[in-house]
Amino acid sequence: DPAGVLPRQYFQAENAIIQQILASETKDVAPSSIAGLSFFHEKNVSFETGMQYLDPASALFSSGVAGSYRIKAAAMISPDRSTSMVGIETITPPNSESIVGFVLSVRDKLIAMSAKPPDPAFPVKMHLFGAYTTTYDVQMSLYAIVPIEIGVTVAIVLIIIGASFGSLGLALRLVYTVFTSLAWTYGLMVLVYQPGEAQRGFEKLTPTLSYSTGIYWIVPIMSFSILVGLALDYDIFLMSRVIEFRRMGWSDRASVCLAVEKTAGIITAAGLIMSISFAGLLIPKTVVLNQYGFALFIGVALDTFVIRTVLVPAVVTALGSTSRNASGLNWWPTRMPVVALSPEDEERALMAGLWAPALIDDLGAVISPAVPPTA
Repeated sequence: DPAGVLPRQYFQAENAIIQQILASETKDVAPSSIAGLSFFHEKNVSFETGMQYLDPASALFSSGVAGSYRIKAAAMISPDRSTSMVGIETITPPNSESIVGFVLSVRDKLIAMSAKPPDPAFPVKMHLFGAYTTTYDVQMSLYAIVPIEIGVTVAIVLIIIGASFGSLGLALRLVYTVFTSLAWTYGLMVLVYQPGEAQRGFEKLTPTLSYSTGIYWIVPIMSFSILVGLALDYDIFLMSRVIEFRRMGWSDRASVCLAVEKTAGIITAAGLIMSISFAGLLIPKTVVLNQYGFALFIGVALDTFVIRTVLVPAVVTALGSTSRNASGLNWWPTRMPVVALSPEDEERALMAGLWAPALIDDLGAVISPAVPPTA
């Protein structure tokens, strides 16, 4: 409108939306926390009164309220007088999860008022902005692409692992163990940082947890790619040795046992170094850094001491074939060499500490290198 924000119709529209907010958002807003051209010092300001506050020739111009009103108006009205702000200070902490309902409710009211203003001849456009509303918009935008992020990550893992090892079964198994680790990591984050009985128990370990009002929204997004990369790194290193032993003629079960043994030192050392490095982020009292460090620390620790040593061997063994002539689901569609030894002979060879499959007599001596049976 050429007349800008000072016409009577603007005062009517602004006051109408303020009254709606005060009537419906009582738990989040008090009259003392709202200031605008039409509502000041917990009182409605009519168009006539507002003009008198701004008019040097008015008798009200020299009053204390008028002075405060002019200072506030100067900060709220744009230089071209086409836009004005209404300041709202919420009772609810502005960065807490409970403020989301207030933001959505007020936005709905603003949209409705913009679509149907009190005076159809005076159209208005109303928007809600501020520290948390901006964060909320960014949060919703990022979370909208999280499914795409996960889908693209899974697709790339399947393609690279499948092409590198020639096995779709291996790629699918790797995706399963990686996302199991992520589920445990984020589940433990909820247990520790989400307000509740469990959090009060963990507060005895560190007072920093008392400042947490929930998991900060960006932590899962920031940590996802790093945790996936670290989990893939350790898993691929382990499975490379499993494939090496499997091609020598060991069974899936024996191959994964040998691989875990031979890679234990280097993977454990790497995991400890990474865990200790990430644990440094647990020291600051800044909750976001604390949560981020916890996610990385727990993720690496789980991959190093649980996923690699327990879950991967269990899944590889479960998917392995019980027949010496079959490759099993671990390597599908690739065919692996026939298992060189029977289960009993293989057990003896493992107990003897052999790297390559060989027949062992009752005294523990090597009889001869094992010859795989004819398929």
